[in-house]
Amino acid sequence: REQAMTFLWRMAGKPEPKTTKNPFPDMKSSDYFYKAVLWANENGIAKGYSSGEYAGKYGVGVDCLREHMVTFLSRYYSKFMN
Repeated sequence: REQAMTFLWRMAGKPEPKTTKNPFPDMKSSDYFYKAVLWANENGIAKGYSSGEYAGKYGVGVDCLREHMVTFLSRYYSKFMN
């Protein structure tokens, strides 16, 4: 998941996130993907988990499943390619 967001963030030109508030307790400001996930979250691309074991978290270390990547790409496309 963190690699997927880093890929999309870099594809977008590595824009600086507008927010500095970290919404995910499983992520540290020193993580290589920190800015990418902040940017993706503020643009509605990555929202984190709303329920289950990772509720309220981004899901650092969780495998990025095919359905996750399709969702991320769809949200990215809707936001930046239309």
